[in-house]
Amino acid sequence: TYVVVQEFASGAKEDARRAQEYLAEEGVATEVVGTGSGALQLVTRDGYNTKDLAQKKAAEDLVARVATLGAKFYAAGGRYRLQGYLKTFRGSW
Repeated sequence: TYVVVQEFASGAKEDARRAQEYLAEEGVATEVVGTGSGALQLVTRDGYNTKDLAQKKAAEDLVARVATLGAKFYAAGGRYRLQGYLKTFRGSW
């Protein structure tokens, strides 16, 4: 299970890259991942086993941290609030 920081339309690669750089400066490593529909998702690199209570809490804490950072990103002129949510991926990105 990973944190999907933000979803972007297929033409918003530059927006995704800006958000990725901002989060990297704040210590949150992410990857821009394409979806089958052509959209993009900004996803944290660290995954979590949400069946483990400690890892589930860590994942939820990261979602909260992303939301806080996203509010700052938006206030500073970013186009997205970077709310974040948990998602389980099957197979490879």
